[in-house]
Amino acid sequence: TVQHSVFSEDMSKIFFIAASYDDVERYSMPAGFVGQGWQYPDIANGTLNSSYFSSPHGAVGGFFRWSSDGTKFFLSGSGSSSTGNKEWHRHAASTAWDMTSISTSVEEEHTFTEDVDNIQFKPDGMKVYVMTNIGTDTINQYSLGDAWSFSSVTSDSKSYSSLQSTATKDFFIRDDGLKLYTMGSATDKIFQHTLSTAWDISTVYSGFITNDT
Repeated sequence: TVQHSVFSEDMSKIFFIAASYDDVERYSMPAGFVGQGWQYPDIANGTLNSSYFSSPHGAVGGFFRWSSDGTKFFLSGSGSSSTGNKEWHRHAASTAWDMTSISTSVEEEHTFTEDVDNIQFKPDGMKVYVMTNIGTDTINQYSLGDAWSFSSVTSDSKSYSSLQSTATKDFFIRDDGLKLYTMGSATDKIFQHTLSTAWDISTVYSGFITNDT
């Protein structure tokens, strides 16, 4: 069962982590791929690369993100059921988007106070958006003093908690910061929301558009 997936910026690669496992796998997408239907592990004839990354933090957690240039890799997990999704670690990749070039050494780590389902960074690395599951699914907004650095995380005191999909497991903010997409296991739907101010999560309009997944 796939726990989480992320595309590279140019859509030429997709990365997977499976539930209860600690390996992140990389697939190369076929030429001309523009989002056609695919099924794990075939990925519309995508090729499983030999490159993968085994988490040194244990199988607990199962979420990850790349920086927009593919040189920073962020991974949750601690090997402890009590802190697995709260702890996030930053690793460096010497070659962009290359799993084999990721250092097992931790550059930085941060422990959030709530259990975290997933995170997303603003493309410039100066903001991070954190989805928690503390009874109600909420996305909280934080600022980073230095791009892609957990060492200076401060809360913007802005959040969005009116998620229509219960058991929300993933979210995505469009590159221009004006659209938010959420999805969950309870409804099997993707919801599209509008932000009136780019990258300000508190300005999400309460209405939404949805399609069955």
